[in-house]
Amino acid sequence: MASQWGSEYKDPGSKPLINLSQGVPGEQPHPSLIERLSRVVLSPVAPKGDTTVSGGSDSAAYGNICGDVAMRKGLVEEMKYVYGGNEQLHIDVQVEDVALTAGCNAAFMAAVMAVAERGDEVILPVPWYFNNEMTLRILGIEPLALPVSIEAGFLPTVEHAEQLITPRTKAIVLVTPNNPSGITYPASTIREFANFAIKHKIALIIDETYRDFVVPGSLHDLFTPKENWSWRSNVIHLFSFSKSYRVPGHRLGALVADKSVINEVEKILDCMQICPARPLQLALAPLLPSLRDDLAEQSAKLSKRQEIFHDTLKGSGWEIGASGAYFAIIKHPFKGVSGVEVCKRLASECGVVLLPLANFAPSNDLAWDDWMRVSVANVGEEVLREAAVRIRGSGKALGYEE
Repeated sequence: MASQWGSEYKDPGSKPLINLSQGVPGEQPHPSLIERLSRVVLSPVAPKGDTTVSGGSDSAAYGNICGDVAMRKGLVEEMKYVYGGNEQLHIDVQVEDVALTAGCNAAFMAAVMAVAERGDEVILPVPWYFNNEMTLRILGIEPLALPVSIEAGFLPTVEHAEQLITPRTKAIVLVTPNNPSGITYPASTIREFANFAIKHKIALIIDETYRDFVVPGSLHDLFTPKENWSWRSNVIHLFSFSKSYRVPGHRLGALVADKSVINEVEKILDCMQICPARPLQLALAPLLPSLRDDLAEQSAKLSKRQEIFHDTLKGSGWEIGASGAYFAIIKHPFKGVSGVEVCKRLASECGVVLLPLANFAPSNDLAWDDWMRVSVANVGEEVLREAAVRIRGSGKALGYEE
């Protein structure tokens, strides 16, 4: 849909098309990762007993169903660093708790298949990540729409979730930082939903694909053991390497859960993927600690882009409802016209491609009809500023204002 609108743009010569519709990294992977990936791929077969990249990597061979042990160990160490306050706190996550997948969408599907079956229900806050909703539909599982509160900062509440619970409800899903809103859920909100999930004996599936782009110290403490608390009872953590390491085409995600859940996930993944693709695992695993500074730099760049977008759009009549990490959601000021129509004309006439937030909600939910999602990660600062200039001037350009 969005690509079709963009293809109809009438003035690509003087003002090139700016596509802010998809959440994709705007820069290449770190040079050290590119260099190591090339070595891994160019040495696809290792001599017997030699697993070093210089001697051959076996990157073309089958691997472990749940991913290479070295890569899983590397992820565990990064989780200790991220959730343990630079390794100051004990984090109860082991290699056996990790399954690597062909992207985070595959991790979500495997998680849902492990805890629910056809005819069951899973709670999704709205606006939702539409791939999650589509996955549930494919599996014959009913998504229960949990509206977020604009007044409460675009956050879902346990009070509203309580009204949705039935005997068929098997899980609730949180995406933080959120897609599409970009907002990071406070640790207190995540804890409330963790307790809610325990109370109702359902899984809390928490997708933290964008966790490396939040303000330091704002993540939750679910993985820290406490009296009368263990994440293992019901938490399933999802992660993607695509955004943090700028390698979406290599399709590598992760699912972290108690071993009892991983046992079921392993059976599912054996049918879905056999094993996750190995080149990125072999290249990235030894580099993870050295790339922490790069993650911090990328996070700072995204914060700067958010600032530029906010400042340029300020005072235009467009409302920035929420933002953070890769995304922002904005509300157009034009009366009597839908967000879908505005997005279509922004793309085809102004050369700025956005996604209507109606794509992230049930078809009968009109609360988001005037809203749209912006990805600030796709382009550099000057191009993003130009996109914001076109958006703020779109009222006159499209004839909505005199």
